[in-house]
Amino acid sequence: MNHLVERQWFVQVRRMRRSDPIYKPALLLVVLDLLREGLANTSAIPLAMALQRFDALLVRAGLLDHRRSGRAFMPAYHLSSSSKTEEPFWSLYRSGLPLGACKEPGSNAALLRLADAVRLEDVLALELATFEGIEVAYAAIHQLLEGDGRPDCTALLDAHDTDKSLVEERTTALVRCEQYPFRLDDLEARTMLTVREHVVRDRSLRRAVLPAYDFSCCLCSSRIMWNNLSEVEVAHIKPRSLRGVDDPRNTLALCQTHHWAFDLGLWSAGDDLRVKVATPNLQRGDDLGALRTFDGRRLAEPRRETARPHPEALQWHLQFRFNRAA
Repeated sequence: MNHLVERQWFVQVRRMRRSDPIYKPALLLVVLDLLREGLANTSAIPLAMALQRFDALLVRAGLLDHRRSGRAFMPAYHLSSSSKTEEPFWSLYRSGLPLGACKEPGSNAALLRLADAVRLEDVLALELATFEGIEVAYAAIHQLLEGDGRPDCTALLDAHDTDKSLVEERTTALVRCEQYPFRLDDLEARTMLTVREHVVRDRSLRRAVLPAYDFSCCLCSSRIMWNNLSEVEVAHIKPRSLRGVDDPRNTLALCQTHHWAFDLGLWSAGDDLRVKVATPNLQRGDDLGALRTFDGRRLAEPRRETARPHPEALQWHLQFRFNRAA
């Protein structure tokens, strides 16, 4: 699901979460709702309606008990070009005219005296010009909230995410399938998947696999957590793009560096989970020294024995990825 989290606007959200982690995601979700419902367009999003929706969402999430209502002015301002934000999401407008730089208002009412609408910046407007783009944006923000794991983020996700029950059902099914004979290929896989289906699959697999490895890379044991976000990723052994099955036994938990190297076939592992590092004809500038230190080591095993990488999947990777690189 990297195509979702590499979007420039989503990287911005991740960087801007160090105070209250729910305000900016909550307002962005509200704006997406207005766009999807046809109550706004990317060049004219009614500010009063967005502020009201913001409070309503926080009420559904049960998050106003320890917060005062009417706090949407803060993210509305700080996501705008009127603030000191280097890469704003939108501009504040009044009667069809953009506002310049201004001081942060102290309340919703003060903000509404300044502006009556927001207009998305060109890059974000282009991203959200289609239904699929809006679904991608929903998916990225939901993934951010789920990955954060703090109670407020979880409550906000539960209040907004219509896919929650599907994700939970699929996570249970993924863990349950470990009790059945392994099948490497997903014979029912479709070549085209909707964004929503992709999101449900990805989030479910993360829930089933990463905790089993304690959110650590099974090759190097690195475990980087920041702001309740985990760096480790789920890596398919036989790629999903080649109809590899979504099954914990066809996955490894890997840091981003070793996930990249694994997909290239620069290293692999046998049935005994012993690591093998490729020995290709190196070109000038090539350097696999950092990988060679792992040659012969055993991969860390998941806590659930039933989630152990399946020999058939590992053999596929050795034959069709590793041997080609070696």
